[in-house]
Amino acid sequence: MYAEQHHCLFVEYPGFNSAEGGIYSEREFLDTAETAYDMAVTYFPNVPISLFGQSIGTGAAAYLAGQHPSEIERVVLHAPYTSLTDLIGYHVNPCLAAIFSYYRVNTQDYLVDYVSQNLTAEVVLIHADEENADRTVIPQAHSVAINTACQRAREMSQGQQNIILFKLHRDYGHDGLPDEIAEKLFCNELSTLDPAPFRQPPSE
Repeated sequence: MYAEQHHCLFVEYPGFNSAEGGIYSEREFLDTAETAYDMAVTYFPNVPISLFGQSIGTGAAAYLAGQHPSEIERVVLHAPYTSLTDLIGYHVNPCLAAIFSYYRVNTQDYLVDYVSQNLTAEVVLIHADEENADRTVIPQAHSVAINTACQRAREMSQGQQNIILFKLHRDYGHDGLPDEIAEKLFCNELSTLDPAPFRQPPSE
């Protein structure tokens, strides 16, 4: 209901949810994202493009932004990770993360490239604080690190300081996106939203 003035393309990756098949390397993962991007610009040419990624998909969205910095107007990432190698190292022994080196997907580096090349682009990071949960999917520290790196890159390139980090209360969880944020997200008005209330438990 928020997308009346937008063309929306939703992508499921092979092997995720109900999608058939599988992805067995970083290259396949990123190529799938590139295919979706090519489809979008073919069917909807010459229109502003915003990318939204959630969880694992944040790496793909950040990659596309880094590959097409002048074409991407803004990037919104919900529960991003600095890299899949870092995330795997958090869930298993860090020494074992090297085994999965074929799946690096360095979200932070992709975004730093993006904000360094597109000096007016908006980046929004949204992340719940799950530090006290029984099992944190992606720690909020990943978004904090990405935000710091992007802010530093934007300062060095003397671009606009329009990188926003929304820290959500842990009750929102890994998949919880507050209605107020969703509405502002689709209306391109996130910069007008005060982040402070979302650090409190969501109202019943």
